[in-house]
Amino acid sequence: MKLISKYGWSIVPQGNSFLYYDMNSKGEEIGYFRYSFDNSIVKIDKDTYSECKYGKGYKNILKYFENDAVVPSSIMCGDGTVIVTEFKDSYIHMFDRNDNLIWINESMNQWGHITIYTV
Repeated sequence: MKLISKYGWSIVPQGNSFLYYDMNSKGEEIGYFRYSFDNSIVKIDKDTYSECKYGKGYKNILKYFENDAVVPSSIMCGDGTVIVTEFKDSYIHMFDRNDNLIWINESMNQWGHITIYTV
């Protein structure tokens, strides 16, 4: 197996490839990339990455997360809803298929600070 990035993270599957965010050893942004299983790496833009991770309405969703496409964790459900969490506040957000906020679940934060790292 080949190491493709020492500091890449926030991996998003996409067909026969995956998208990821990369930074250097100082935590500075390098960019967004697509790794295909034919061993090719292509730089992509933040919009391409965000749409794959959160869906077509990603701009509305990311308003709730300070426009940070990398840190929040998300899943897309079969009915089109998107569930997103962000570890700083430990709130779970649910958006409908039209990217409207349905609810925010704050129950994980009621016992002090319990960190949610992924959905």
